[in-house]
Amino acid sequence: MRATHHIVIVPKVTLGKWRQELNQWCPSLRVLTFYGSKEERGGLLLESLRKGTFDVILTTFEMVIKEKFELQKLKYEYLILDEAQRIKNNESVLLSVLRKFNASNRLLLTGTPLQNNLTELWSLLNFIMPRLFDSAEEF
Repeated sequence: MRATHHIVIVPKVTLGKWRQELNQWCPSLRVLTFYGSKEERGGLLLESLRKGTFDVILTTFEMVIKEKFELQKLKYEYLILDEAQRIKNNESVLLSVLRKFNASNRLLLTGTPLQNNLTELWSLLNFIMPRLFDSAEEF
């Protein structure tokens, strides 16, 4: 049976709180906090990421951009993005990187309302359902 992996991408400032919540509410999950210097990340790549010895990768926007090639190699059951308003700009670097992730399900979390801008709404909907919302012009 193949392991099921998930990735949770959060702002750096909330990384510790997310780790605490995952440990409290899902203690049986093996959480890999993928963050640190280039050397620290190199160790995590060799020891955990490439071996698949985790259930959930918890990381930040910056780490996703820096380590996109390694993180994009995996297939994820869930990709969870906290502070999803970060991808409301259809031309953002983060969004272009995340679009290349292979995830069966995508969940966007945000507490920031959109500014009544259909382009921003389309960008978010296109990310979670690209086949349904494939054209900004038609939307």
